[in-house]
Amino acid sequence: GGKASEIIEQREAFEAGRRVGPRIYLTGALLEGPRVYYPLAVSVTNEAQVDAAIDRADRLQYDLLKTYVKLPEPLRKRAAEGAHRIGIPVSSHELYPAALFGMDSTEHYTGTAGRGYPTKVSSLGHAYQDVIEILTKSKMTITPTLSLGGFYQEVADSDPSAFDDPRWRMQPPWVKDAPAAARRGFGANPGQLQTTLAMEKAGVRIVAGTDAPLVPYGISLHNDLEEEVRAGLTPFQALQTATVNTAALLNASADLGSIEVGKLADMVMVDGDPLANILNARKVRRVIKNGETIELQSLLNPANR
Repeated sequence: GGKASEIIEQREAFEAGRRVGPRIYLTGALLEGPRVYYPLAVSVTNEAQVDAAIDRADRLQYDLLKTYVKLPEPLRKRAAEGAHRIGIPVSSHELYPAALFGMDSTEHYTGTAGRGYPTKVSSLGHAYQDVIEILTKSKMTITPTLSLGGFYQEVADSDPSAFDDPRWRMQPPWVKDAPAAARRGFGANPGQLQTTLAMEKAGVRIVAGTDAPLVPYGISLHNDLEEEVRAGLTPFQALQTATVNTAALLNASADLGSIEVGKLADMVMVDGDPLANILNARKVRRVIKNGETIELQSLLNPANR
């Protein structure tokens, strides 16, 4: 979720070349029930308000709709129907009856849930067979957010030099200089890693994601890929979670997700082979967006941010 006015301004500035930035796919405010938890949510309590939110999403050209945990299930169903009517996918934290409603994606193994407890994994991180079957048969994607909760420790364990990277040093002080207490965490437990591998083997479409800004932008995405490899996915499968799988969820496969003739020229060039070592995916040296090449040093220039 996000504040539509801010995200649309960013998207327009990037597309116009006024500022350097990525191609943005956006969702506006979370659709929440009578009481909202995050300020980037909006309360919808009846069908008319859901319909108005769908109309707003259509007019502002959202790419995805996010329903949040306190939204009553009948209104979640109407939101899913409305989102599909205007041609965009819809996501939530729920699994069932969300799958019955035709929801396209579910987010996080754990975290906030409308029933007050995780519905996808046990307390030790294991998913039962019914969860995996619902995901495979409904063709929903899942974003495990493996980096959530233990990002700092996970990065320190895999590559402590990452915190000396100039891209990391650009983070605000409250991120890069977080106190030791904020750096503690356990991250993905062995059960969650086993679940990730079981889902991959079952054919569940996994999508890389981080839940930023609860974990820092940028490097946390790479850490997410590294956690997937630690779970047993090959580097190739992990890279697919951030490319073809994501493009499929966003109905963007015709333009993005793979390097093919006729698709948009969006890619990164790295120093090393990420198929041999997923850590090499971090070593971005230049970005190509819509055919325009941008060197890393240019991106580090404060004038371009």
